[in-house]
Amino acid sequence: MKITSIMCIVLIILATISTLISFITGKTIELGLGGNIITFALGYIFGKNDKK
Repeated sequence: MKITSIMCIVLIILATISTLISFITGKTIELGLGGNIITFALGYIFGKNDKK
């Protein structure tokens, strides 16, 4: 469960930084494939059902 917490924190930090940079510069910033991979990984980890 620690890795999911770390991934959530990293995702929140990336979103905050990109929002601040785009607000200051007035340009949009794409996280690209990296943001999508983190989001999909979190969805997979939290969506898993361990019941057999």
